[in-house]
Amino acid sequence: MTIDIRAWTDALEQDAHGIWRAPSARAVSYPEHDNAVCFQIEDGSPWFRHRNECLVTMLKRFPPGGPIVEIGAGNGFVARRFIDEGCPTAVLEPGPDGAQNARDGRGIPDVICATLQDAGFRSGVLPAVGLFDVLEHIEDDRGVVDELARVLRPGGRVYLTVPSPPWLYSIKDVDAQHYRRYSIDQLTSL
Repeated sequence: MTIDIRAWTDALEQDAHGIWRAPSARAVSYPEHDNAVCFQIEDGSPWFRHRNECLVTMLKRFPPGGPIVEIGAGNGFVARRFIDEGCPTAVLEPGPDGAQNARDGRGIPDVICATLQDAGFRSGVLPAVGLFDVLEHIEDDRGVVDELARVLRPGGRVYLTVPSPPWLYSIKDVDAQHYRRYSIDQLTSL
């Protein structure tokens, strides 16, 4: 089942490979080659598989009420699992390698290579979004949360994971290009 991306935005064009692309490409805070590295290990990683089990449990407990747009979806590892569980999911990934891996390597039919801001979603159109270890990579996290509030349907769902707690912030976070870690209070306030 494919998702009608045109019902959400007119700002994207589909390329010859079937990937939707924005006319501009904004820089993101993510190590340039990490999508390629992750693509090599995701399928065999107990951590990635366990995380997907947790996310699927969450989806079943709190159903999305429509397709999910997974923001910062990388290679589509989570999106593939959601689709396999019967939940239509579109990948929104600004990295060209990740978007290509999601489309060709994971067979995700609906892939958008853009940032949330560049995708040009109309107000109130998305039923649900997922950001799984993404928000910490965004300097203006408040701006993204405001944009999510704008593009989500009334009653739309946000599924979110972030690294925690802040006192564990280390050189590993710097290497991963994280701006922060979150406490529950910080995340709730945001």
